[in-house]
Amino acid sequence: MRAWATVARHVGATGTDVSFPAVCDACVAALELTGSWLTLMTSPAERERAYASDPLAASLEESQFTLGEGPCEEAFASGLPVLASDLDSEESLQRWPVFAPAAVQSTARALFAFPLRKGAVQLGVFATYRDSAGALLPDQIADAQVFADLVLNLVLDAQSHGSGHTAHWLNDDGSLGGAVVHQATGMVAVQLRVDLGEALVRLRAHAFANQLPLAEVAAGVVNRTLRFSRGVDADPL
Repeated sequence: MRAWATVARHVGATGTDVSFPAVCDACVAALELTGSWLTLMTSPAERERAYASDPLAASLEESQFTLGEGPCEEAFASGLPVLASDLDSEESLQRWPVFAPAAVQSTARALFAFPLRKGAVQLGVFATYRDSAGALLPDQIADAQVFADLVLNLVLDAQSHGSGHTAHWLNDDGSLGGAVVHQATGMVAVQLRVDLGEALVRLRAHAFANQLPLAEVAAGVVNRTLRFSRGVDADPL
């Protein structure tokens, strides 16, 4: 009830509709966090960022997808919340050796990821971050889970109706947009004669080595301006 009341107050104060941004922003305000984002995913290679509260939130979301590691990646894979109260701790640095130090350098110190799950189906991750270290209190964790459930209901509602600004990330058939990485993964698998998992690893490695967003590398493969060859990283065409 507290989460609903917070969303209602936020919507009333801003004059907006109940939407992904409204719920995400209300959660940040209620739990005294710094920012949040919403990632919709159907697989590790197919995802769409539906909302980010600020540029750092967008960067944190993108870097985890590119690196293939981080609290959000784990939350999606496990179906369980991942609460990183101090990204500069030894545990976090061992758990996410590339993402954690990069996040700390960008001034994010804590990250809390909640999977969007309906039964056995995973639909994405709702995540928040804070610029200071510190764990969420039990009541705050419970409230954050309620906010995540509200987001999930909005996702399911948008997918059912397929209309309105909350459904901009859906294709006409109701599937996720932004599937270029999924398509590129299949093309790289053929080029290298490897399975899809290894192909995605190669895409991510190339993106990281060249400091490029994964989606940009994938677009190069799909547009045939970049080709992967066995024994080398990737060849521009």
